Amino acid sequence: IEALVSARYHVLFCVLLITKSVRDSRKLTLTCLITGFYPKDVKMSLRKFTTSFPDHLITSSGVRPNHNRTYQLRKSVEIQEDDPADYYCYVSHSSLTEPVIREWGK
Repeated sequence: IEALVSARYHVLFCVLLITKSVRDSRKLTLTCLITGFYPKDVKMSLRKFTTSFPDHLITSSGVRPNHNRTYQLRKSVEIQEDDPADYYCYVSHSSLTEPVIREWGK
């Protein structure tokens, strides 16, 4: 878990990476959750190496409000458990001085 504090908007911006087993034991669900951002506009992509997964493979919560007037967004993708690729969550937001890129398992 990593929290980033944005002086520009005085919000706590948190990026969580979650791995979960699914019914098919050969697959995993990789989830990126960002929360505590304001304003609402945000860009998030799930990537295999440097290539974003296409939208039809992504499950998204859509941007949702938090109780404190900030927002959250969750996106997930299923992958093969034995795939040795590097997976990333990429987040770009106006409150950040540069995009946040987090690698699963690092």
